[in-house]
Amino acid sequence: MRKVIRRTICFSEITGSKTVLVEGSPVKTELEPIKISGKVNTEKAQRELRKAFGKDGLLNVENISIKEKVFEISVEDFLKHATEVVTVSEPSEN
Repeated sequence: MRKVIRRTICFSEITGSKTVLVEGSPVKTELEPIKISGKVNTEKAQRELRKAFGKDGLLNVENISIKEKVFEISVEDFLKHATEVVTVSEPSEN
């Protein structure tokens, strides 16, 4: 029987900038990178920047870095921390 459960999870780090007008001139500032689970495209990254930094000014996606991390947990610990969603029973043999 298997002793550990191992999964690979993707994470995206989005680097962006914000441009605002100050006395009629555009001023660009770098934003703190945000990290989310899953792979994102430019459109989704733009939405995530708006969620994190608001809608004021022009938000630009500068870079999207996608990394995969491998996680593992013992079956025993998994069962301690997991929430049961469905119980599937096999038919009994008569």
